[in-house]
Amino acid sequence: MGDRIRLLGVTDEKFITQETDPAFWSMLQRAILLGLKDEGILSEVQYRYAEEICKGKIHFTPEGEGKHTP
Repeated sequence: MGDRIRLLGVTDEKFITQETDPAFWSMLQRAILLGLKDEGILSEVQYRYAEEICKGKIHFTPEGEGKHTP
């Protein structure tokens, strides 16, 4: 069975950005990617590639080429 991420509750209303709450932002991105994969919009390969981009393992050059970060 695949990973499952779900919202358990809202305790405080605040503006969330990648800078103010990077852990939540990361989980939100992962949940969206998992949802897209579950719906068949992303293949497994596309999902893994997008996950590496989110983790910062792939960076893009001005020419649009993806480069792996060691």
